Amino acid sequence: MSLLFVYVTLVGGMTASIQVTRGVVRGVGKLIEGEPRAALGEVVGGLVAPLHSAFAQMYRLGDDVCQAANALSLDESEPAPSVQSIHRDRQPFPQRDGVPGLNPA
Repeated sequence: MSLLFVYVTLVGGMTASIQVTRGVVRGVGKLIEGEPRAALGEVVGGLVAPLHSAFAQMYRLGDDVCQAANALSLDESEPAPSVQSIHRDRQPFPQRDGVPGLNPA
């Protein structure tokens, strides 16, 4: 087994676990405040956060691949615009308390 594979697996698992734990802790806080629906939303948000984070990274990887393909296929001195620069007015993945949130659009 490669050292890189072990590293990526451990760090990825730790990151996902922390995101889920944060959602559960926020949910318990809301439950203590007497808001059971908000508590459920926080817990579900924590469970979905690792999946959302993975999709955000895949989106950025796809953008990088498209930029590289454009750079290889075009002989222009000016680089082609990226997907992120086209949509710079709208954040594709807004954050709440440092955790990626759901895309509002």
